Amino acid sequence: MLLLLHGLGGTADLWEGVMDEAARRWPGPWLAPDLLGHGRSPRSSLYEPGQYAAAVSEAVAGRVGDAPIVALGHSLGGVIALTLATGWFGLDVVGVVGVGIKIAWSAEDLEDMAALRAKPVRHFATRKEAAERFLLVNGLRGLVDAGGPMCQGGVVEDEGGWRLAHDPASFPDFVPSMDDLVRLGHKPVVLARGERDEMVSAADIAAVGVEPTEIAGAGHNAHVERPGAVLDLVLGRG
Repeated sequence: MLLLLHGLGGTADLWEGVMDEAARRWPGPWLAPDLLGHGRSPRSSLYEPGQYAAAVSEAVAGRVGDAPIVALGHSLGGVIALTLATGWFGLDVVGVVGVGIKIAWSAEDLEDMAALRAKPVRHFATRKEAAERFLLVNGLRGLVDAGGPMCQGGVVEDEGGWRLAHDPASFPDFVPSMDDLVRLGHKPVVLARGERDEMVSAADIAAVGVEPTEIAGAGHNAHVERPGAVLDLVLGRG
């Protein structure tokens, strides 16, 4: 089973290109859930790797059964994939591929996250305006059509108008130890970055004891920009 876990602020819909590739090349089934507080999933009073991992396990356990899982995660989704690989959440994760995981966090980064958590929900008059905002905050402007299927789960309408589905409270207020997550999983781990990704460097990846892999011609959203190359990492051809 290939388990696809999206990044902070995103939705499962952003795996569209990878799922298209998987339909042709992946030898088994795949699942792409929305993370807690994102897309169509419920919100929570607490957002930590353990809560995310528990929610993913609960959502997919009935469909996975005892099938071994390769977890492919982008950004925050990569952290959740590594958390699931510890074996503490009941899924048999046999390998992890993480793309674009931010590893080095400064005090300023955490202050920025705190400011984003405190911002009130912003409403828009039209779905298109909300979708364009969804693309902007996810670094996808110019890569994804605001009217296309990749934006479907990213925006919702309520009594105030159109807004992002993402719960602002889920912006992180702490940084898990990537060294510990890689070590605790005892599973094969691939950590990759788009060659233009400014959120994580090859040196950051090497610092947690993993040989860095670079995806040519991609930035932070390599799974959207070069889905075939990302699936190659899972298939062992990256």
